[in-house]
Amino acid sequence: MSNQKRRKRILRPWARMCLICILAFFMLISTTFIYYGKNPSDKSIPSYTYNTKGDVKYKVYLKNNEFYEEEYLDENKQYPSELIDYIDIDYSYNMNGSRTANFNYSYDIIATIIGEYENSSSGRSELWKKKYTIKENQNKSLFDTTAFNVNENVKIKYTDYNKIVSNFKTKFRLAIDAYLNVKLKINYKTTIPSINASELKKDVIELNIPLTSSTVSISKNCNNANMCPKSDSKQLSKKNIHYENKKYIMTGFILLVIGSILTLLSLPALFTTNKSLYNKLLSKLMKNYSEIIIEVETLPDFNDLEVLDVKTFEDMVDIEEEIKSPIIYYEVMPNTESWFVIVTDKYVYKYTLTK
Repeated sequence: MSNQKRRKRILRPWARMCLICILAFFMLISTTFIYYGKNPSDKSIPSYTYNTKGDVKYKVYLKNNEFYEEEYLDENKQYPSELIDYIDIDYSYNMNGSRTANFNYSYDIIATIIGEYENSSSGRSELWKKKYTIKENQNKSLFDTTAFNVNENVKIKYTDYNKIVSNFKTKFRLAIDAYLNVKLKINYKTTIPSINASELKKDVIELNIPLTSSTVSISKNCNNANMCPKSDSKQLSKKNIHYENKKYIMTGFILLVIGSILTLLSLPALFTTNKSLYNKLLSKLMKNYSEIIIEVETLPDFNDLEVLDVKTFEDMVDIEEEIKSPIIYYEVMPNTESWFVIVTDKYVYKYTLTK
């Protein structure tokens, strides 16, 4: 390989500035990607919307009697308590989301007799409560789906609960008012993996059935609202949900590695300048000995002469003083190698300055 190929390339100032800007750009972009990957924007972006709907329907089935031709009466009526056989209740609950999620939910149905007593001083207050499990607690899980449903049917034997209250009143000789609360309780956790979010929710659907009155008017209560069906909707967003954007982080690290490699490869070109030690020594010689140095563009032909290599430039100066012949300067390879020669009839004295 020739000396020309081994010589390091020296960049011009504008090229050096462009290279620095490119390296700085890589570093800036890579750190920006990593920063935003570790610290995502806190802007509120709707990510998950869901809607829930709860309802309860019932029919009042009658004992055999001579007054009603119907087997049962529909809801929202007045019912004679002595003719009620049982109440057929249908609970329904639906949760529907805008994207797939995992659901862990449980529910049960509890009937509670609540007895209230009223006096002149404190007014009406709860005196007695007794719970009965109609449907044992049910635990279920669903994965990678958008919705779940709960549908349950229960039959309340009205005369059984009415008899319990009558026995209580007779035994304790208390004039109480009582009603039966039949409640569906739902608890569930929604986990949305795509936005790394989750939410806990509780809902209640219930019926209140009077037990001590001669006529019965049944009231509904869906999730503490006096109207059924009851609907509810909500949006979950990415705001205040901390997560790391792995794609941004990976892209940032890749760019950082590329930028680091380019920086290492560019260091020689960035720090190789015309003002190397070679250039400094050459400038010093040309300045201090300008009177005895002649710069030429082509080297004289001295193939027939014996070439003697001189060890130091001071020796060249001594030879010049002795034979009174100028020192010829020729740059063999720009910024890399120069020759200083003195030519006589028999000899060529040569001093070589190299990088």
